[in-house]
Amino acid sequence: DGPRVPWARARVLTELGLAQLAAGDTDAAVESLTNALAAWKELHGAAVTPATAELRTALAGLLRARGESVLANA
Repeated sequence: DGPRVPWARARVLTELGLAQLAAGDTDAAVESLTNALAAWKELHGAAVTPATAELRTALAGLLRARGESVLANA
């Protein structure tokens, strides 16, 4: 595990979740995006970055569409 592995994991999970969302697999997208958000938080804490903003927006839309609380998953 090199120093770029955590960053690569976070980015891959983000891209995977967005691809799953585009394919209509919302359950898998929620799981991937939630895992991606956790991975980004490990790297940057609570800081908002372009990557986390993109995935938070996608995740919030998915959760709202499913009738789930967006704040509980923030």
